[in-house]
Amino acid sequence: MVELARAPDWPGYFGTPAIANPVAGRRAMEAMAQAAADHALRTLEGTLPVKDGDRVAPHVSEIPELREPLGAAARHEREIEAKEDAWLARHRPPRPAAR
Repeated sequence: MVELARAPDWPGYFGTPAIANPVAGRRAMEAMAQAAADHALRTLEGTLPVKDGDRVAPHVSEIPELREPLGAAARHEREIEAKEDAWLARHRPPRPAAR
């Protein structure tokens, strides 16, 4: 997936939107929710060693294979944000004069 994401013609997502449907979306969301619930239950039961205040996101960025793609995704998000901010600044209505 990393190699695909580095291709210049990569559309910015993985999957096939043309075959997406509500049933597939529901299955995916239910699977993610179940995985999160399982993770939480294992943590509460003490079968998943977790330090106080431990979070998943910081650890994901430590995985060498994900460091570059996550960094590229963050840079892309910042570029989009800058473009949106510039557009908003150009289209913001003038403030009414103070009385």
